[in-house]
Amino acid sequence: SNLIVNALGETKLIDWEHSTHGPLMFDFVYFLLQLQLEPEKFSKLLCQKAALILSSRQELNIQLSMCFLMLVIMKLNLWERKDHLSERALGKRLSVLEQAHSQIKFISI
Repeated sequence: SNLIVNALGETKLIDWEHSTHGPLMFDFVYFLLQLQLEPEKFSKLLCQKAALILSSRQELNIQLSMCFLMLVIMKLNLWERKDHLSERALGKRLSVLEQAHSQIKFISI
């Protein structure tokens, strides 16, 4: 686990307990999502990192799509165990995925 401070000065805990095999960029994308950055800052940081390890913009878009699908699967599995698929609880939690999608979609366009 790591403690970080986001752009709003809030302290966040990054816990890697769900680390697994998956898209090359997943851990970094998930880390950036925890920072709750503005889409432009998120995009800049992600593109800088991607330029070091990916060969093209198309490969980045593929990686981002895979990252989002993995995030959805991971979160829904976690929430199913935690909330027993309570409609109210899942409704609140889906906003997390909406935020992640808006940031990832911003880059993939």
